[in-house]
Amino acid sequence: MSAHVLLVRHATTADTRAGRFSGPEPTPLDTAGRAQAAAVGTALADRRIGAVLTSPVARAVETAARAGFPDAERVDALVEWDYGTLVGRVAADVRAGDPGWSLWRDGAPGGESPAEVEQRLDRVVDRLVSAVDGLRPDATGGDLVVVAHGHLLRALIARWLGLAMHDAGGFVVDPASISELSVHHGRRALARLNDCGHLGATR
Repeated sequence: MSAHVLLVRHATTADTRAGRFSGPEPTPLDTAGRAQAAAVGTALADRRIGAVLTSPVARAVETAARAGFPDAERVDALVEWDYGTLVGRVAADVRAGDPGWSLWRDGAPGGESPAEVEQRLDRVVDRLVSAVDGLRPDATGGDLVVVAHGHLLRALIARWLGLAMHDAGGFVVDPASISELSVHHGRRALARLNDCGHLGATR
């Protein structure tokens, strides 16, 4: 059986709680976020992990470390969408001021377009496909864990499934949730989405 790809969104920060667009600045996990990250580690304890990749942004690196993966490989292509002039703003306020705006269609002013995010994510997908096809539990020890960000992971799921970027808006990926990519009968599949059952009262 092919190894699976386990997608973990970073745990909560003050910006996450506020619904604020965050940039690459080092934002630590909050108290609940630290407990969430530990809960992710517990949830994955029974999985055979072959490799762990993380966004190099501090909140993702901290999530990986607190989940038990302090030596996770930092991959630049896994950074969150560059929100440009939206960084620091509350998402609900942005939408209220411009009801017709969609990040998935219009991109971020002064930041990345959907096409730019798609281009870097397709390189990530190529690497994941090689891992799923090549990593076997009986050969190398297991699954691949990817720790990254909300919009980034939603877009990654869409591209894994061969969907357009605007379709990513239909997925929900909560902080410290676990989603799972696989190959089923020769086709890329989504085996699990936004599993938060391990988080309990830390949400």
